[in-house]
Amino acid sequence: MNVLAVLSFVLLLQPVVVSAGHFRYGTLSWRPTSASSSRVKFYMNVALQRDYDWGKYFRTQWSTGPTSKPVWQDAGSCYNDGSCCRIASTGCTSTPAAIQNFNVKSTSYVGYLIKFAVGNGYYPLTNGTICDSPYDTGDHPKCEPGGAAAVERFDPYGAKIPFNADPATTAVPCEAANDNDTDYCSPWSSTYGMFYGDGTHEDVTLTVTGVEHDASLDGNLVFASGSWEHTFPGQKKSAQEPWTAFFIGGERLGRVVGKLQNNALGRFRLETRVNVIGQNQAPTAVSPAVVPITYTSRASRSEYGIMSTLQVAAHDMDTAVGGQDQVYFVMGTSAQHGAVLANQVPEGAYLPASKAMGTNPPTSPWHKAEYEAERNKCMQVACAAGGQEVEPDTDGYSRPKDGVVSCDSCPAGGNRWCRQITELNAVNGNLSYRMLPFSCADYPQWDNSRNLAGPPPRMSIDVSTGVITWETGIGPFQVDNGAYADNWDANNDGVLDVTNGTVPAAMQPLAPGFYSVVIEIRSASNDPDCTLFHSAAVCANIGSPSAPAMTYVSTTVDFLVYLHPTPAFCSAACLNTKGGIATFHDGAGFYGDAASTVEEYAEHRYGAPGSGRCAICGGGETAATLLDRSQCVPTSPDCVGTCPGIFVDDDGRPSGSNAKDLNCNTVVPSGSPNLALVPAIASCVVNRRAVWVDQVDGSTPMAVNGGRAVVKGVLGQPVTFDLILEDPDECNELQIDADGLFKGHMMLALPRNGSGITVCSEGVTDCGWDMILGQTVRVGSQRVKRTFTWAAKEMPTDANTHPDKDPRPRNTEVCFRGSDGYLSPARRCVNIVLLRDEVLHWRDQRPELAETVARVGFSGTTPANGTIFYVTPGNTLEVNLSAKQGIGMGPITVLASQGVIPPGATLTDNVSNEGVGTAAFEDPQSVTFMWTPVHGQECTYQVCFLAKNTRADGFPIDYAYTIETNPRIDERCYTIVVARSALALSGAAAWMDAHSSVPATMQALCGATVAMWFRAGAGASTSMPLITLGYIAADGSVTAWQQLTWHTATDGKRWALRLTDASGGGEIASATTVEMACTGEWHFAALTVEASTKNAVTY
Repeated sequence: MNVLAVLSFVLLLQPVVVSAGHFRYGTLSWRPTSASSSRVKFYMNVALQRDYDWGKYFRTQWSTGPTSKPVWQDAGSCYNDGSCCRIASTGCTSTPAAIQNFNVKSTSYVGYLIKFAVGNGYYPLTNGTICDSPYDTGDHPKCEPGGAAAVERFDPYGAKIPFNADPATTAVPCEAANDNDTDYCSPWSSTYGMFYGDGTHEDVTLTVTGVEHDASLDGNLVFASGSWEHTFPGQKKSAQEPWTAFFIGGERLGRVVGKLQNNALGRFRLETRVNVIGQNQAPTAVSPAVVPITYTSRASRSEYGIMSTLQVAAHDMDTAVGGQDQVYFVMGTSAQHGAVLANQVPEGAYLPASKAMGTNPPTSPWHKAEYEAERNKCMQVACAAGGQEVEPDTDGYSRPKDGVVSCDSCPAGGNRWCRQITELNAVNGNLSYRMLPFSCADYPQWDNSRNLAGPPPRMSIDVSTGVITWETGIGPFQVDNGAYADNWDANNDGVLDVTNGTVPAAMQPLAPGFYSVVIEIRSASNDPDCTLFHSAAVCANIGSPSAPAMTYVSTTVDFLVYLHPTPAFCSAACLNTKGGIATFHDGAGFYGDAASTVEEYAEHRYGAPGSGRCAICGGGETAATLLDRSQCVPTSPDCVGTCPGIFVDDDGRPSGSNAKDLNCNTVVPSGSPNLALVPAIASCVVNRRAVWVDQVDGSTPMAVNGGRAVVKGVLGQPVTFDLILEDPDECNELQIDADGLFKGHMMLALPRNGSGITVCSEGVTDCGWDMILGQTVRVGSQRVKRTFTWAAKEMPTDANTHPDKDPRPRNTEVCFRGSDGYLSPARRCVNIVLLRDEVLHWRDQRPELAETVARVGFSGTTPANGTIFYVTPGNTLEVNLSAKQGIGMGPITVLASQGVIPPGATLTDNVSNEGVGTAAFEDPQSVTFMWTPVHGQECTYQVCFLAKNTRADGFPIDYAYTIETNPRIDERCYTIVVARSALALSGAAAWMDAHSSVPATMQALCGATVAMWFRAGAGASTSMPLITLGYIAADGSVTAWQQLTWHTATDGKRWALRLTDASGGGEIASATTVEMACTGEWHFAALTVEASTKNAVTY
């Protein structure tokens, strides 16, 4: 085994969890440095706890910069490695005071550096490697009695744990004395750093990009990012497996102090799958570090569907022909959530271990056996029937009195305790003691779903949209007995778990607080070898949780959601000088941007006065603070203004000469003197969602049918538009952010058969290809605005690029989120469509096509989208389709884009003699769809057509677009109905048989419909049958059950339809319509006999 240096720091012989979880958010992605090598560039973005003791723990270091020759500082964060300041002789400083908290508000800190080394606790990696399995302790197990044979171990799921990352070898050499030290690999529970999956690892340096000093639970953040390059041994790990690179670390929040309800005190693992052979790059994901979300019942809907919802934003920066690659969203696995947790028993005993009494405090029980052992020890000392001694033993454990040990003796909420810890009093700085409570209910037997990492309970994600649906409950103190308002696939397996209207068992609400969420974002690997091992369908189904690893590249995004009740705010007209209810967003109980710098703690956000601050009167996380109107202080009685108040007497009854009740209705006064002015109900207003101000006077691009907005741009010209967010609440804290803006150095055009093109060098700060979201400005007290710009030139001093050389993708999605700090963000996704000045259109009869001289020649015969054609066998349907972009802009192709060309039909290119090009590639281009169906082809057919510019010069495709302000691809879809029979009556014939159109024998389950067009001659004067339904018996007799008759009216010009039904066992029933039909005109009639009945219906 590896023997660690014996130091005086006895308590640090094993890695421990420190006092504050510093991780909040992170994502890791990559792109190739070229299309032909195995060298890639990694990009990492994180949000971490600002006032963490940087430089004190786990080999972290910091520097003021510069990045070229930084001078590192730490406070003794490592003990026996030459890269630490403790050992290094130059370029590094280690003193106990060298701790960085980023706590000086007047200091920017932007550009400071934080280094994350690779290590195992305070030491280097054991044997230079991390354990392959998250459940491997890295320690040789104790030999079984009677021998020294190797020992096989099993993970919590019952599978054998491989030894030294070899799946074929599971037996681990044992040791006679089990010392609990790591021997052959570093366990996940204490290892951190960047690992590439190829046996190598590396320290990571990140640059601070921002600091948030707000001390709220969702604030207090330092933001950092970094990039670096790595060369893999090959473009993928094996024929069927990509490389899996990951940055692993620890210190998620705790449950008691940090309010993290799942994965408390667990690890985090930012993971990305690398496959360079497909000339691809990883998708990128962006999220706030903390996403607020409110309770929503089963019977209610939120922004994106039933119950509580939010949407994850991700993009693929590959800009191949046609736009971005599709991304897919999959809930992260247990391993991607970090796998193992520091299952402390009881929680708080090891934060850090130096606070625990005694000379040999145990490490956190990360694994099942350790957890069960520590739980059993606590039961023995805390759950004896006779009680406990007052003082602990020398190791801080309780000393039990006599009696049977039983969980009945240590119930939840009781006064039994397991361990005593020492800590400094936050007020006076003196050393104090605290007993850590224990109950069997709070620390039950090991359960994988609770004691291992994973997503929040009852949460699912839509694979194609990234919409998360979460069953949270109605509120923190209310059981949900309602029915589901819609269908829901709760297990992400493609099978509906509940359907609309289902009333399941009553659901206890989830606890308010933080929840850890990891989502894997996938896009196609484009691995050309995939079809050698899998079917094309499997290679394309990359959104399936069971998709083979070689089919996709991916990244994970790890973030927090904060579940809370809907807040409420006092009216701005109230006396808001004192804070109200403390919330996760503001511990002082205020909401709103300061309107005056005179206000306490006030700063002018966005450089201009805000809405002003309101006291918070609802949204607390106790029963008493869910809604507390007493926090609002009215300034005038008699329900005047928006902060209405009423006078009450000493019994709380309305009083005064103009008495009002809490709803501001006039009531009879009590007659007693006024004692107090109390707020009426209307003084406390429930928070309302911020909304986008849609396309008015050039504001936010408007979503089409609840989906994405579309902004039309021109190649070679900049794209710009405004985003305006409005809050209907009087007090507000509005913020607009973007989810994944394109950066020029990452905007690669990766044709599947060519080399990548970098349009800007990384590090260029003025790259014109960068999407820019301008500074936030106020538009009054309830609106904020940011301007989006996407330039059409590489450098600011350049001229706009030529349209044919514009490298920006032709169809790009960019999403924005607008937040008020409490409700889940309002998202607005915009498709930016870049077209040429000469836009491709179908030639049809739209008058807009002739509005300008530039559109002359666009008039044509192309049928409108949705046209239905009727044709009978033996007759010919001919449809002419034509498209135009402008003389010489071709070649244009018209093709069938959906559906199937029916057998026998043709699509022929025409020589128009008006365009440029060959018959197949002209501009304008015209094609003819022709079809003569035959008997046996009676059916309904659907076929769609697209027109596109298919130039062979390598530039992106132009598709035919609609004309409106927000254009979209104009696909023309048609329906062709082939009817079997058409009848015409002439001469003296009383009736005519139709061709056989139904089976000779109809079963009882069959129904039938007969429909027809008819016209009675102008001189018609007698009634006549139109449709008769019945049967011919074997003896030739005719039975007519239902008959539809053209029935004469009194004046001989207006007619009616009469339905006669003789199917009722000899009884004849009839019904007649009003006189509505005229002679000499065409009419349509249909007669239906419903399935399994004899009931007739006319239309």
